[in-house]
Amino acid sequence: MISPPDVGALSNGLSARSYGVYCYMLTARGACFTVTHFMAVFSDRRDGLNTTMAELIAAGLVVAVERRDGNLIRRGYQVAS
Repeated sequence: MISPPDVGALSNGLSARSYGVYCYMLTARGACFTVTHFMAVFSDRRDGLNTTMAELIAAGLVVAVERRDGNLIRRGYQVAS
């Protein structure tokens, strides 16, 4: 079982929402998550989740990845290794 990151991350400027999304990403099955996926899981809407992902990227906890789906390029997020 994966233990959640240190709560001290919250005192380093990480919001509670971002901490919750990050913990979800650590424990949920899946290597790449989209904002649409998060919208189905959390009550937040697209703008709030985009802000959350930007915060996690700035903290170095998450990286953005792009993958092709036919002619579309889909943006997803995964936990930084």
